[in-house]
Amino acid sequence: MGHPRRLAEAGPVLRSKFKRALSRRYAPKQKNNILRYCDAPRALDEMPVNASMDLLAV
Repeated sequence: MGHPRRLAEAGPVLRSKFKRALSRRYAPKQKNNILRYCDAPRALDEMPVNASMDLLAV
């Protein structure tokens, strides 16, 4: 899974593991907000640090 040639295969597996990990820690609404920003890297880059930390606060 870690080899560059297998990156296309690894993406969905890693995404699934990430969603499962978020589900264990965050409420559904907060989990969805985190995923939304992860799917929009430009928005995440432009977000102030304190806002991104608030997004991850339990």
